[in-house]
Amino acid sequence: MLVDKDKNIRIPVHGEEGKHVGDKIRTVVVSGDEGIKGLYCHEHKSIIAYVFAKNKDWTTEKAEEVVAKYAEDTKSIAEVQLDQQDDFMKLMVEKHDGSVEEYLPNSPSFDLTEEIEEYTMGYEKKEEESIEKVAESNESVEVIKIDKTKHLVYGVFLVPEKADWDGDVISPEDIEEVAHKFVADYRTIDEMHKNIITADIVESAIAWVDDLDYHGKKLTKGTWFGAIKVKDAKVWDKIEAGEYKAFSVRIAGVREPIEEGANG
Repeated sequence: MLVDKDKNIRIPVHGEEGKHVGDKIRTVVVSGDEGIKGLYCHEHKSIIAYVFAKNKDWTTEKAEEVVAKYAEDTKSIAEVQLDQQDDFMKLMVEKHDGSVEEYLPNSPSFDLTEEIEEYTMGYEKKEEESIEKVAESNESVEVIKIDKTKHLVYGVFLVPEKADWDGDVISPEDIEEVAHKFVADYRTIDEMHKNIITADIVESAIAWVDDLDYHGKKLTKGTWFGAIKVKDAKVWDKIEAGEYKAFSVRIAGVREPIEEGANG
């Protein structure tokens, strides 16, 4: 559940930069084993950028080569509706060699706004502070406060209707479902979505009003927030050192929050 914010490499497909503000975008899983996701544009029926997980040993150079190869190899993309929902589909991607790959959805659709377009698609920033501006506008899922005596970490877990660092968006209703299932059925805390650690969720709540003050941070109504008690000494040392600055809740598959771990 604890992650570094800079966990992904984002590479836009050549020629797609700046063309999709206002379009509906969905994150899809291209390869779970390799840590690759794609940003699919509903209006243009094409993948406009790819996201590569750094914990799978991707480098920018390797990722750029893969994006170029995907663009060259892809012949067509067909949408297949899932769960009788108009806006929830998987993609069947036909390659020029005749093979077909299936990409499953990884998030609900979201509108690609001007504020998040450059970051979400992986542009090179014109200004260093532009990433900070995006983070502020997205009420990032950051650690707000730590208690060094009690080994408690306070922060935001999920924010409604805001694109996160993966470009994913989640509704208040889904946040409530995820939060309740986590506390009731799951409760396992991991490090960087890999190793389960000794830790407990000791506070869990959903903001019931806008601008709710939580240790000095104003929260949007519907935000899931709380505190984790970390008993793992090595992980706590990393938190104190500032290595881990944010939370990440794994939500993937077809509306199977938390329980089905995936590339979050």
